[in-house]
Amino acid sequence: MKRLVAVLVVLAGACSVAADTPVSTTGGTVPPITTVASPQATKTTTLADVIATTVPPTTIEVVVPSPVVAVTVLNGEVTSVFSQSVTLGNHVVITINSDVADEVHLHTYDLKGDVVADGQLVFEFDADIAGIFEMELEGSHLQILELTVAP
Repeated sequence: MKRLVAVLVVLAGACSVAADTPVSTTGGTVPPITTVASPQATKTTTLADVIATTVPPTTIEVVVPSPVVAVTVLNGEVTSVFSQSVTLGNHVVITINSDVADEVHLHTYDLKGDVVADGQLVFEFDADIAGIFEMELEGSHLQILELTVAP
């Protein structure tokens, strides 16, 4: 916070303008600064005016990361979160780590893939169907995830 205040005070001084309101910092208050442009005239400008005229408007793009669901199968049992909810329309990433080889199937979305023993399988998809869906290891008929997709 102190560094930002110092930069703004330097900026105000460099522009020959000053803040008319004290700026509070953790170490105290910076008093308003008035710069004399010439012996005949004194100009006082608020810090907000300086920022408004010297800093262009900025658009900030917020990127929401895809939900990542991690499923782990160890010794024939699910050792991770068993159920997960995601928002309809989100892009979803599901990683399956398994110590046994099997086919993994996400029902209704009909995503299928083979995971090797001590390997990892990754599914990426858009959650565009609402409901509750079962993911299982097909060969062992072991349900490894209950995925809820809701608005």
